[in-house]
Amino acid sequence: MKKVKKILIIDDDATTAFLHQRLLQCMDVAEEIEYITDPQQALEYLQNNRSSAADLIFLDVEMPQMDGFQFLDKLEAGGVPLKDVSIVMHTASMSPEHKKKAETLYSEKLKGFVQKPLRPECIKEAISRVKSA
Repeated sequence: MKKVKKILIIDDDATTAFLHQRLLQCMDVAEEIEYITDPQQALEYLQNNRSSAADLIFLDVEMPQMDGFQFLDKLEAGGVPLKDVSIVMHTASMSPEHKKKAETLYSEKLKGFVQKPLRPECIKEAISRVKSA
């Protein structure tokens, strides 16, 4: 499998973000892997680094300051078209409500919606979707 240039993990839980980063590093799927635990900082980062921000983003759904859906809305409102960003949402709960919202309102804008923790097969599938886009 070919590597992507950069993967960004946005997750308010630093331990989970770190473990996902380590898994991605062990899988050797990206030249660079970074995580941001504050969704507001992640928004600013993506808005300021549009062209080089990331090839693939793993976005947590449930964050206290701003949930993943609010993040997507603010990202788009801030001038970053979601069609230009490859995003896979991930959550520990897999709430039917979240899944339905992702499938109905954001289906064309997301590369996937998966359960945490990230697993190698989900990561490989997400990367193949980025490469085929």
